Amino acid sequence: AARRGAYTPIAEIIEAAPVVVFTSSDCPYCDEAKAALHEAGVAFTEVAASDWQRAQLTKRTGSRTVPQVVAGGEFVGGCHDGGLGGTIPLLRMGLLQAMAERAAGERAKQKQAAHAAAG
Repeated sequence: AARRGAYTPIAEIIEAAPVVVFTSSDCPYCDEAKAALHEAGVAFTEVAASDWQRAQLTKRTGSRTVPQVVAGGEFVGGCHDGGLGGTIPLLRMGLLQAMAERAAGERAKQKQAAHAAAG
């Protein structure tokens, strides 16, 4: 499954989770961003991005570095900057928590609608 995961398109991963943190191993900024999210009580899905996925991320966000944090489909940024301003600055302003909550609510509604349609 891990091998197949390396080829899961990033759009599919982002669609499936309210908050996604794309990381690589031995990445202190990745660890810092994840710790800040944990501390703020923001649930996230971590993806150790394969080279193939990192190429897709670069096309989508223009950034070659990790972490890359996405909330509700929007590129938040890295640990301190990029995207909408970066993970830690947006957490300090309370914006990332609000984005995560809104995205989680939207995912729940989509699941209910899909369940009702299937039922």
